[in-house]
Amino acid sequence: MGLRFATLDVQSFWHDEVFTVRLMHKSFFGMLAGIRRTESTPPLYYVLAWLWTRVFGTGEVGLRSLSAVFGVATVPAAFAAGRELVSRRAGIVAAALAAASPYLVWYSQEGRSYALYALLATLSVLLFARALHEPSGRRIAWWAGVSVLAIATHYFAGFLVLGEAAWLLAATAPERRAALLRGCAAIGLVVVALAPLAIVQRNTGHTEWVEGSSLAGRLGSTFKRFVTGEYGTPVDALAVIAWLLLAVGVWLLMRRANEGERRGAIITGSLGAATIALPFLLALVGFDCFYDNYLIGAWVPLALVVAAGYAATRARVLGPIVATILVGLLVGFTISDSADPSLRRDDFRQAARILGPARFPRAIVSTRLGSQPLGLYLGDLRVFPVAGTVIQEIDVLDSHRFGQSRAPAHPPPPGFMLVAHREGATFRLFRYLAPRPLFVGSQALAIESFGQPAFIYVERPRP
Repeated sequence: MGLRFATLDVQSFWHDEVFTVRLMHKSFFGMLAGIRRTESTPPLYYVLAWLWTRVFGTGEVGLRSLSAVFGVATVPAAFAAGRELVSRRAGIVAAALAAASPYLVWYSQEGRSYALYALLATLSVLLFARALHEPSGRRIAWWAGVSVLAIATHYFAGFLVLGEAAWLLAATAPERRAALLRGCAAIGLVVVALAPLAIVQRNTGHTEWVEGSSLAGRLGSTFKRFVTGEYGTPVDALAVIAWLLLAVGVWLLMRRANEGERRGAIITGSLGAATIALPFLLALVGFDCFYDNYLIGAWVPLALVVAAGYAATRARVLGPIVATILVGLLVGFTISDSADPSLRRDDFRQAARILGPARFPRAIVSTRLGSQPLGLYLGDLRVFPVAGTVIQEIDVLDSHRFGQSRAPAHPPPPGFMLVAHREGATFRLFRYLAPRPLFVGSQALAIESFGQPAFIYVERPRP
């Protein structure tokens, strides 16, 4: 719990979280309407967050604390799923891995739907396992109900649920399939009901940025981030050690586990693999929305595979020792994410503090991902007119990481001189000033950052 709650306000809001904040400021029905325009996920998380923020507010702690609650709840859910599928020992190891995971902690501290998605996916696996052992009508109904909630949180939960349904259909005797077919039909109806929203959201183009990077690179990045977190580790050798420890877990599963433990690991591993493989195959045929945070539902099922190896009956002392070392490493990765500013989200809150109130009419040039947070923290920003306007100050916010130094992306317009340069762990800020207000066209400020055109705002001094 401490890993998730203690540092909720250390990092500033980043781009996507600002959309959540703005939805929370709307009326309930205004929020539901806004989901169609600004989001690419179903509405369940936003409904819960809207209710939550009425009590706890929309600041960093108020909004993110809901995700932290979901993240904490995922830990006992992982234990229960591991106990049901493999063994009590495997459940304990899976819970420890989930508690320490830098990836799960990262999304437990973000005001988005991913922590809820991970929790409901884990609960779906748990209830699937119970239905697999005894496919009664009641157990099928519980599985179907939680699966519906998972899909209503994130569309990609459907890939996990599809894998679960396939296992249940294959393992359930024909004479006992009536309840299962009703459960699958209920899930299908929800999918059909959500389809129009998904189509509208897809047509907004909010996920087109995904296709701008290599699919193979995104697949590799998924497995890397699942282990080391969103921005990796301060020492690359530690990541290599973590992967070696995971390999030991797989080796123990193959060599030291009994038949029941291996069967449970195969089942949960196939669910995690389906959650990743199915959207990957869709991306290959042209429907590309493949990205690691959309796949967070696969994290616990895959973690259960190595947990089964560490907890194998014949793993004796080696399994617990290796598991303890890995959990210690993951805790270290998680702490470093909070302690090392270069491993945090872009610090637009600090950038806004440095910018301060406008003293002169100014233009603020920021990267695409900086446009929304700056508007939240500074307020009263307007898009720079295409035809241009009179300004006296230009501030260029240049995002970067890991101490990389780059020259200013674009020389300032004639009449402006560099008067200040401030550098944070995740950005550099250049301030240019003219001796008097000058008319500047928007093309003179059309700086590109990472191949993306920058956003340009204009701000006037407040009376």
